[in-house]
Order: sequence, then C-alpha cells, then structure tokens
Amino acid sequence: VTLLDVNDEKPRFSQPEGYDVSVVENAPTGTELLMLRATDGDLGDNGTVRFSLQEAETDRRSFRLDPVS
Repeated sequence: VTLLDVNDEKPRFSQPEGYDVSVVENAPTGTELLMLRATDGDLGDNGTVRFSLQEAETDRRSFRLDPVS
C-alpha cells in the first residue's frame, strides 16, 4: 500500500496574526474590503482552499465572499 497524501496540512494565511478591516458607512455596494490569501500543502483536492461566511439565520446577507479569493 502506498499512501500518497492525507489531509494533514492546515491552511496557512498570508497574514497569520489576523485581519482588521474598517469600512465607512456610506461605502458603495460592491466595495472590496479585504483580499484573503491562504495556501495548503496537501495534494490535489485536499490542498484546495475555499472561503465561506457563517451567518445566523436572522442575519441579512450584508457581505459577499468569493469562495476562491
């Protein structure tokens, strides 16, 4: 048996200390607030990084997030 890869690598963000973003209240819809970048050392699909937002059921969709960038 040859095991080529397992999902053993954690994604690494380009800014591991976190992100702090501010936006003015009258910013136009579609204003880009932040560009995330992360890499994962796993091979194939295990190395694909996807981003998502977790929102409570009562929240309105105030933000849009591209799952790849």
